[in-house]
Parts: sequence; C-alpha cells; structure tokens
Amino acid sequence: RLSVHYQGVDTRWWTPAPNATETREEPIVLFVGALSRLKGAGDLARASSTLVGRRPHRLVFVGDGPLAPALRAHAPAHVSFTGRLDREGVRDWMRRAHVLVLPTKPTEGRQEAAGLVLLEAQACGVPVIAYSTGGTPEMIAPGASLLVAERSPHSLARSIDEALAWSPDERADRGAACRDWVTRERSLRGATAQLRAIYDDLTR
Repeated sequence: RLSVHYQGVDTRWWTPAPNATETREEPIVLFVGALSRLKGAGDLARASSTLVGRRPHRLVFVGDGPLAPALRAHAPAHVSFTGRLDREGVRDWMRRAHVLVLPTKPTEGRQEAAGLVLLEAQACGVPVIAYSTGGTPEMIAPGASLLVAERSPHSLARSIDEALAWSPDERADRGAACRDWVTRERSLRGATAQLRAIYDDLTR
C-alpha cells in the first residue's frame, strides 16, 4: 500500500505583503533558486529577452550557481541579480513579484521532485509558471498558476506573455486563489496532521 505525503510550507510566514497596493513600476518576473541548467535559468533568460521589447518587465534572479557568470555577462538592462538572500530577503522579493518562474527540467538523468519555492511564492499570493517536470504539477494551484507542457524557451515565453497580460484584477484573483490552495492543500500544519495520521494508522 502506498501513501503520498506532501511537504508543506509555513503559511504563517509565507504571506502576501501587508497592506499591498498597486504599483506603477514595471512588473517583476522572479526566479528563486540555483542558477543552473537543472533549474532552467538559461531558458528563462532567453524567454524574457524575446519578450521585453513588447512586454516591458524586470527579470530578477535570486540565487547563485554555475550559470551565474555567463548570465551576468550577457544580461540585458532589464535583468538584475541579487545573489543569495536569507529567508526574509526572498520573501520581500516574492511579495513584489508579478509572477515567479521556475522552468526546472530533466538534466543528466536528474529532475525536480517538488519545488518548495513554488509553494512559498503561491502562499505569498504570487502565481507561478513552471515546466511540467517530475512532481512540479502537484505543486501548482489548478487554474491559477500556469504549467508549461513543452519545455522550451519559446513555450515559456508564451506563458510569461500571458501572465504579463493579466489585468490587475485577474492577477489579484489568481494570487488569492494560489494562497487559498496552498493554505488548504500544502500548508505545514496540514502536512504535519497528515503525517501524524499516517503514523497513527501504522501503529494500530
């Protein structure tokens, strides 16, 4: 018999910005993670570059990794890098983001099991865009965040384009739906209760 137990995130820490108001600055497309082939950082850089001329936005990379030198060397003006940040720094950027993108893909026989950063962003009321890889589809709020079936910069750009075209009301509705889904289905409290129930069942 097989039981699936999902990791949860602390929805009391990962929360939307208090008293958030609409901003007039360019929307932020955010990446949080290792700047590596596995995480698809290069795909995101290429997708963003093809879009920025007609969909103005800022692309912010939070993290470090083997692709960092090359990405920095060829980065257009709309791209910035923060390096590694602590948990508060990550949350601050998530609260400012229009959308978080994690295009992780199979690389040298490895693939993402389940990206907790997707849950953290959605708990902050931020919709996410991700490639359909490994356990990623199970970390996405259905109907609110976007899953990219074809793992390519071209397909990724189409999904980012769609997200940047959302009206403020649609963006807010999707963000609220993401937050509600994580609170209901992937919270740390819920994961703890589920694990306790599994152990109780085994010890009967």
